Amino acid sequence: MKKNAYIKVHGKPFLTLGGQTHNSSSYVLSEMGPSFAAVHAIGGNTMSTPIPWDAFEPEEGKFDRKFVTDLIDEARKQRIHLVFLWFASWKNGTMEYCPAWVKRDKARFPRAIQKDGTVMHQLSAHSRANLEADCRAFCELVRILWEYDRNEQTVIAVQVENEAGILGGSRRDFSALGEAAFRENVPQELIDYCEAHEDCFMAKTFRRCGAKKNAPWQETFGYWGAEWVTAYAIARYMDQIAKAGKQIYPELFFYANVWLDGGMRGSNLNQGGLDWPAGCPTIHNLDVYYACVKYLDTIAPDNYNGAPLRHREVTDSYAHPESGFPLFVPESGATPLNAGQIIYAFGEKQAIGYHIFGIESILEEDGVTANARAMMIR
Repeated sequence: MKKNAYIKVHGKPFLTLGGQTHNSSSYVLSEMGPSFAAVHAIGGNTMSTPIPWDAFEPEEGKFDRKFVTDLIDEARKQRIHLVFLWFASWKNGTMEYCPAWVKRDKARFPRAIQKDGTVMHQLSAHSRANLEADCRAFCELVRILWEYDRNEQTVIAVQVENEAGILGGSRRDFSALGEAAFRENVPQELIDYCEAHEDCFMAKTFRRCGAKKNAPWQETFGYWGAEWVTAYAIARYMDQIAKAGKQIYPELFFYANVWLDGGMRGSNLNQGGLDWPAGCPTIHNLDVYYACVKYLDTIAPDNYNGAPLRHREVTDSYAHPESGFPLFVPESGATPLNAGQIIYAFGEKQAIGYHIFGIESILEEDGVTANARAMMIR
C-alpha cells in the first residue's frame, strides 16, 4: 500500500499548525477548554492529544467508543482538526499507558529484561502477543475514525506509539525472545539498504565491520548491533500496526515520533537506554527505520533543541520528502528560536506540519497569552 506523501483533508494537502496538549489532558474532556483556547490563541488549525490505551480499553475487549467520539464532537464545535496520539506499548520509552490487564499479566505480555535479569517497565518488542494486543486496540480506534469521521475528517493523523524504545539501562532486550533475535543474522533488507545507500551511517558502519552479509547483529554492526536489533524490532512493530490501520482507513496519515539523541556530532546525550530510549528512530538509528518501514507515512522528530545549529541539524536530518518521508514536527517548544526555525522548516524543507507541546501552558490564568498581554501593555 502506497504511503501518504502529506497530511490531507478531503483529498487536498493540509498544512497542520497547532499545539499538542499535555499528556493527560484528554482524560477529562470537560477540562480541555484551555487546550482549545490556546490553539485558537496562536492561530492554529490543529490540536494533537492522546488516546491512552488504558482509557480506551480499560477491560480487555471493551472499548470506550464515546471517549473518542466526544473528543471529535468537541473539536468540530471548536472548528479545530485533531491528531490523535496512540499511547500504548510505548510512551517515552515505557509502558506507562498500557491497561492494567496488560501490566498484570507478565507471562502473556512479556517484558524486556536487562542483562542481569532485571525486568524492565517495557513490553518486549519481540513478542507477538504484545504486538497483537496493541494492534487489536489500535484497529478498533481506527475503525471508529473510519465509521464516525471519514466524511468530515476532523481527525487528520494518528501517531503510532510515543517515543518508542527501551528506557531502562539497556540497549537491547535480554529476554529469551530478545536473545534469539540478537543471535539471528541481520535481515537482508538492511544489507540491501547499506549497499544502495553507501554514504549513510549504517552503510559506513557495515563496511567498517567487514561488510559481512550472513552474520548476526554484533558481527555485522559492532557496537551498534545491540541498539539496531532493538530498532529493527520496534520499527517493524510500529509499521505492522500502521499497516493494519491503513487496511481500515487508507487515507489517514500515520507517523512515529522521536526522542532525539545527541546528533551526529555527539553531546552529553551519548548512550541509548539511558539518555534516549534505545531503538527509537534517532539520527543514528534512522537508517534502520528507512530500510524496513513501508506503512508509516513519516518519522517525526520532537525538536526542543535550544542550540541553533543542533535544531537545524534535526530539521535537515528528518526532511526526506523525495524518499517518501516528509518533515513533520509533532512536538517543539514555545521559544523565539523555534519560531524562526518554523519558517526554515516550511520554506526550505517543505515541512507538512509543526506543533508546540504543552499548548495550554502558553495561557495565563485569565486565558490570555503572555505575548498578547505584552501587546496590551504597549
